[in-house]
Amino acid sequence: MRKISETILDFGRPLLDLYDQPPTIAAMKNTLTFIIAVWDAHVMATKPWGKPQYLEAMRKQCCESLIGARMMELLSHRWHEFFSNDFRVVATWDIVPDGKGGHQFQCDARWPGTPGTA
Repeated sequence: MRKISETILDFGRPLLDLYDQPPTIAAMKNTLTFIIAVWDAHVMATKPWGKPQYLEAMRKQCCESLIGARMMELLSHRWHEFFSNDFRVVATWDIVPDGKGGHQFQCDARWPGTPGTA
């Protein structure tokens, strides 16, 4: 199984590709915060987690703006089409120096039943 960080970047690719130049770290963190929230909401709504209220709350929040609703719709479609058999939630994440003058996205995941998860 591939790393959760790679999976999240693939999942969020349509939003990440909207940047026409490398974004600031703050902008990237904002975008990843949204992507991860949508990912986790979908995963939590699955049978193994059994918490659909997270997805319902995310949808309500996103419907407050047309852009939020469109981004949610796009990512929801992607999740159902390509990722619906991945039941990992993102536990912690950050953007860290890669040692080459750039940065990289790192995160770790939790599985259903992992102690300390929602």
